[in-house]
Amino acid sequence: MNPGARSLAAAVFGLAAMAAWLPCARAQDASCKQVFNSLKRQANTPNHQYFTISGAEPDSLAQTNEIITTGRARYVLMNGLWQTLSESPREITKREEENFKKSKTVCRLVREEMLEGTATSVYVEQSQTGPISSLGTIWIAKSSGLPLREEVNTDAGTGAAGKRHLEIRIVYTDVRAPVVEK
Repeated sequence: MNPGARSLAAAVFGLAAMAAWLPCARAQDASCKQVFNSLKRQANTPNHQYFTISGAEPDSLAQTNEIITTGRARYVLMNGLWQTLSESPREITKREEENFKKSKTVCRLVREEMLEGTATSVYVEQSQTGPISSLGTIWIAKSSGLPLREEVNTDAGTGAAGKRHLEIRIVYTDVRAPVVEK
């Protein structure tokens, strides 16, 4: 993978990890525990995530990306080619559990809602880890306890260049490892 693609993959994966893990650090908060358990379950369940990332700068273009997790490996679609991400879901979970201890997070169940025919519990989470703050919404399927959709706004505290909006749609059926280009 060339250095440009590698840095883009790291940015995409970093935002995805941030969206998936920052909002649920305080296990003693019952609502955050529900969110945490959902995201932990997701890391070990094969899934296909479809991302749209946009910035706050007037000239920024939204980027669309995909990540496939098989339960043992993760892959990102970069410039039309699938690449293997270096960290396994297990390694990411371990690293992020350590990050949880350092963040300040509040979660709140805000409503029950149908999403594409599935009953969900909708949570809002607000998190602060160092200079990075995030405000997100996550839809968790009542039947499986897995997240189906996430929307997260992050702010690195550096003005418009540090603000991102991330939307993730997550599918759990017919997930297969992609063909990876070497």
